Formats: sequence, structure tokens, C-alpha cells
Amino acid sequence: MSEVLLRPWRSDDATALLEARVSTPDLNWQFAGDFDSEEESASYISNYLEFTDRVKNWAIIVDGVPVGNVGLSNISKGNQSAWAFYWLAANARGKGYGSNALATVANWAFENQIFRIELGHRTNNPESCGVANKAGFIVEGLERQKLKYGEERFDVELHSRLASDPLPSSAIIYPIELLDEQSPNWNVVKSEPMPVSAARLLNTVPDWFGQPESNAEYIEDASKMETWAVRDSDGTVIGLLLLAQHFPHSLEIHLMVVDSAYHGQGIGTALIRSVETNAKRDGIRLLEVKTLAASHPDIYYARTRHFYEKMGFLPLEETELWGEDTPCLIMVKPLI
Repeated sequence: MSEVLLRPWRSDDATALLEARVSTPDLNWQFAGDFDSEEESASYISNYLEFTDRVKNWAIIVDGVPVGNVGLSNISKGNQSAWAFYWLAANARGKGYGSNALATVANWAFENQIFRIELGHRTNNPESCGVANKAGFIVEGLERQKLKYGEERFDVELHSRLASDPLPSSAIIYPIELLDEQSPNWNVVKSEPMPVSAARLLNTVPDWFGQPESNAEYIEDASKMETWAVRDSDGTVIGLLLLAQHFPHSLEIHLMVVDSAYHGQGIGTALIRSVETNAKRDGIRLLEVKTLAASHPDIYYARTRHFYEKMGFLPLEETELWGEDTPCLIMVKPLI
């Protein structure tokens, strides 16, 4: 089986990008410009395939070789929206790379405060429609004569996916990398109880933790439960995870909260990976987490479920542990 990941483009990808460009003529209309040399290909990478606040571009890497591009443009933090795009070299099509890459990028966006993602393709491109559908995008309508290539105009079929839409069961979420400066190497340490920091962090995310009674219980738990933390360069706690151990072979993530100003920077991932590494060393075989179930529509907890799914957690059971109005989803991840 091929090894697939998404990572930012690099200058040494110029040769592979040029080969994909030359061997796939129908990509012409998707490119902002034309190039037929490695120098022009490298310039294209630096000018059009870079990371910015409004555009994110990832190379689709299969067994170490770039075979396509996937990303987001028109990113609006105010509207919580973005436009998705992708292309694949001809020899990489029909293998699921496009749909899985789109699903991966959509999950990343939903974890980073995006709620709606749009995607469009020419109406005479049914293959692209299939890729979008497999990635969980839903057809919304037709944009007449939206695109122009040469002297010809094209109708565009519009798709969208919302953070509250379910992840397709067939989708494979690929590993995804950010630029080094956008993905700090966070230092996670086991710490003393810190209820004051827990209270402060809970107040930064009212969309997730908006019930004073529940927050008071979490703050009390933070005074006695096993605590793992991430601090910024000034020593301020910006991420916190509480663990509960009910049996010798299992651990529960009782609470994980990250300062809203640091969402999307890999702190949650770093916390869970550190806890997993330590748990395996201690012979723990199962990691558990409870979160709001999908039967209660909530865009913020939809992102939470997507995050845990990406981290390898599997839905186990939906219960009324927290009451009929707040269905609880139990998720587990085997560590062996």
C-alpha cells in the first residue's frame, strides 16, 4: 500500500511539478500561469503554492513524490468560510487520492474555525464531481458561465460541505503537515494540579464550555486529577489535559482545553500524543474520551468529534449519561 501525506510545497518539488504539468494537459485551465522549465516551475511554487492567511496549499505526496495539489483559498475568518480546490496528475487518478486529500483538508479547516467550504468544477467533468461527493461535499447548484478559458466559457457545478456534515465512512484521513513556523514543537509536561489555569482556559472557549455548573466541576477536578500542560514562551499555560484512571488497563481524557487564541497550532495533537506515549510505557491498553454526540447538532462539537476521529478514536456508544438533552458519545482508541 502506498504511503500518502499532505505537506507544504518545497522548492525541490519543481521537477515533479513540471512532470505533472507536462503530462496532464487538461490541467491547463486550473493553473494561474504556464511554465515549461524547472526554473519556471520553482517560481510557480514560490509565487502560487505558498501558505498565506487567505490561501493554504498542500502537495499530495505518494511514496515521497508530489502527484497533485489540494488546498483552500478565499479563507474568511469572519464568515468562517473557504473555497477548496485540488488537481491530480493523470497517472494518480482513480486511486482515491483526490477525495481523501479533500476530506483531510476539510477536517483541518473545521478544526480551525471554518464552518462552510465550497468547491466548484466544470459541468463536463463528472470525475471531479465523484471526487467531491466521496469527500463529503454536496451539490448545491449551477453557476452559469462562471469560468473562461481561452475563448470558451464554462458552467460550474457548485458543491459545499459544512462542519456539521458527517465524515464519509469510506474517507481516509491522511497525515497533514504545516509550515514549521506555523506548527511549533510544543513541549508537553506532566504538571501539578492547576485549577486556576483551567478556569482561565475554559473562559476562552465559551462555544464549547458555556455551562457554569459544568465548568465549576471541571475546575474542581483540575485541583486533583492527573494534569498535562503546554506553556507558551512566557510560561503561561495555553493547553491543559486531565486524565482519569478507572481501571489498570485504561485511561480517560476527562478534559482537554486549549486557549482559543492558539487553536489550529497543534497543541491538542501534542497533548494527546504525549499522553499516549506515556500510557503505552505504563502498559495502558485503551484510551477513552466522552464528547457530545452527533444526535445533538452543534457545529463546535462536530469539530471536536472530527479531531478525535483524526487522532484515531472510534465511536463506541451513545448514551444518556449526561441527560436526554446532552447525549454522550463514548469514543475509544486502542493503544496496542
